Amino acid sequence: MDYLTDHFGPHLVPARYPAGQEGKLGAETTEWLRHKFLLDYAEGSLITPLIVSLITAGIRAAPVPFFLRPITNGIAAKVDGSYTDPELTNHLQFLETYLKESPSKGAFFCSERLTSADIMVHFVLEGAVKKKAVSETKTPELYKYVRRLQGMESYKRAGERVEEASGVKFVPFSET
Repeated sequence: MDYLTDHFGPHLVPARYPAGQEGKLGAETTEWLRHKFLLDYAEGSLITPLIVSLITAGIRAAPVPFFLRPITNGIAAKVDGSYTDPELTNHLQFLETYLKESPSKGAFFCSERLTSADIMVHFVLEGAVKKKAVSETKTPELYKYVRRLQGMESYKRAGERVEEASGVKFVPFSET
């Protein structure tokens, strides 16, 4: 993501320092610090339980002999019950609060405008919506956030570009 924003989207990164304090130790802006944290958080911590969830879903759907199905389903249920679901719940509750406490009070995670960290987190949250871990009732602020970003003109334009390049109608991942 850093490479892409450096070369194609510097406007998606909040200012690191306030004017006149460039390079000063400890002068980084709150927006930039939140941005830096969320980029690493989305890639390292947040996506992990969703990947494990994909694996356990694959285990449940695997073509196995009928007499092994209770064993494979039991393994998947044990992993989801002891790790995946509690971890995902913890992360989503944290993000629900983090979004509410953002400089924009819930419009975006880092600042008053869209950042590359918002895009990274949104990508993972689309998967959480698909898994039904994010919903209007469980995490209403995150759900509204996902739907709001999907409604942005830039999101729609990106979907149109995907359609042009692939020849296939774009459907948000959360809706597939």
